[in-house]
Amino acid sequence: MPQAEASSRRGAAATKAQVERRIPVLTIRGPIPFRPDRHAGAWHDRMMAVDDHLVAQVRELVGGGPDVDERRMFGSLIFMVGGNMACGVRGDGLLVRVGRDATDAALGKPHVTPFEMGGGRRPAGWVVVGTDGLADEKDLRAWVERGVAYARTLPPK
Repeated sequence: MPQAEASSRRGAAATKAQVERRIPVLTIRGPIPFRPDRHAGAWHDRMMAVDDHLVAQVRELVGGGPDVDERRMFGSLIFMVGGNMACGVRGDGLLVRVGRDATDAALGKPHVTPFEMGGGRRPAGWVVVGTDGLADEKDLRAWVERGVAYARTLPPK
């Protein structure tokens, strides 16, 4: 069977160069699970550049209950509580879910900026606490507890 036919049957469009060089076309359906045993290499490292020490501290503060999970998204390692995002470690600090009503108050604190997604979109209820605002363990604990407390107010998913 020619490669172009095989590719179109899998739902992927093969380019002429792929057909000529017999390069297989891969189509992925559904979410891609994170597999630490199959590290994606340098590209993954650049996209997920986080402070391992900060990750360990946040992991300890969040705790390891049955409703706690970790997921990689938004260029961060996100900590989920009851299926709801609570906080996450990013290259530039800590992403914290404070809730829509508390966003303005949180932005008034030192070293806190709005969370900005790709395209400049700023979801309400999220802030980024810069690394300077996390230098003291007491401050880190307060921000993590704030994110976890808000996530626990939401219905579990």
